[in-house]
Amino acid sequence: MRGSIVIEKILEVLQHGAEASVGILDVFLSDYAESRRKLARGIKYGPRHFKTDWAEVFRDRQRFYSLLNYLKQQGLIEGKKEEGKSLWKITKQGLAKLKLLKERNRYSKEGAVYAERGDDSSLKIIAYDIPVGEGEKKRGWLRWALKNLGFTMLQKSVWMGKRKVPEEFLRDLHERRLLPHMQIFEVAKRGTLKEIT
Repeated sequence: MRGSIVIEKILEVLQHGAEASVGILDVFLSDYAESRRKLARGIKYGPRHFKTDWAEVFRDRQRFYSLLNYLKQQGLIEGKKEEGKSLWKITKQGLAKLKLLKERNRYSKEGAVYAERGDDSSLKIIAYDIPVGEGEKKRGWLRWALKNLGFTMLQKSVWMGKRKVPEEFLRDLHERRLLPHMQIFEVAKRGTLKEIT
């Protein structure tokens, strides 16, 4: 059995023991009526659980330190000890890798997710015409983003919905140089159409 698995099991056993000890101590330190109620609840529902799962905290820390160690071995970060604390910083190679990853992930599905903004009373119409030379990645990213925002497709390049358009979405459009190829309209009242970008 690997060392980390053994440590995890030991922590689980110790936590169950600690939880039981705290439960017993809680019962004995309470007044008579309260201790009877707590004891009955403990028998019926089992011991109460701590808010922190020690084994889970250990696993999270192990994953974190394993990741740091991997990044250090790859030459992407470097660490040093100073006054008993570990200090980490990114290397030149790490900065180059970060730039490459940002560029690669710029048009991924994960980069097209925005916090829920809720419905809006006015209808929005989003139309775009991205030139063929701009690439399918941009169109794919834009479709994912619009779908995640709750808009529905009327045609391939025309979407509509009663959703608020988040500022971060507009910033992302600008950053990806898509804004000049788009028009976003708001139908404020029946029979009126207003461009909002």
